[in-house]
Amino acid sequence: MLFNEKCPECGGDLILKKGYRGEFLGCSNFPECRFSKDISYGKCPECGGELHKKTGSRGEFLGCSNFPDCSYSKDFSYGSCPKCGGELVKKSGSMGDFLSCSNFPECIVSMDLDGNIDELGNLVDHGNCPECGKPLIKKNSRNGSFLKCVGDPDCKYTRNIENNNKPKVSAEESYGQCPKCGSDLIKKSGSMGDFLSCSNFPDCRVSMDFEGNLDESGNLINHGKCPKCGSALIKKNGRLGPFLKCVGCNYTNDL
Repeated sequence: MLFNEKCPECGGDLILKKGYRGEFLGCSNFPECRFSKDISYGKCPECGGELHKKTGSRGEFLGCSNFPDCSYSKDFSYGSCPKCGGELVKKSGSMGDFLSCSNFPECIVSMDLDGNIDELGNLVDHGNCPECGKPLIKKNSRNGSFLKCVGDPDCKYTRNIENNNKPKVSAEESYGQCPKCGSDLIKKSGSMGDFLSCSNFPDCRVSMDFEGNLDESGNLINHGKCPKCGSALIKKNGRLGPFLKCVGCNYTNDL
């Protein structure tokens, strides 16, 4: 990636490169010109030196270029948490690296690097939730990618991102959109007979009976919104009779 900066030795373009020490700026005329320099992330508040991104035993951090004379350092931030305004820092887990809010566990926002950080290390804007107005972040699952509201658990809004590698559900096979994640509802068979299930299972576990949820034209019946979280209500049949259940929280209401 090109930066708006020229090599001071030959006049070539400085481009982003990656080495064993991390990212740096190198001349586009390499190997004829071997000029390189660390990327500056601002000035050190203690001595005025350049702040450079480094990696240590505690992860990524910004360190002063005048080290060891100046020992200033701080955690490297990928921007502000879209929910609470804390710093987004990189952490490692069993599934690889991810971004987490520095205010964890008070704020549990986390996100994958893939799809949320652009090539310059800036947060990607995925727009705002149509239900509560809070920002959306990209999440990755075994069945594809989707957008999720950072307002969880108060807001359960999600929306699938088209996955070109995932088999398409034909119009004849679909009974409408899942009221929780927007995927197709498809017919499945179980020990109690046929029922509707989200095609995004197991990432989305919405299921419902045909009776009471589809009208005579095969369209989904609107049972209203949950008074607790605002998500959609679906009809379920239990041993004690039918009831309404929220797709986003534990709210139920007997019919």
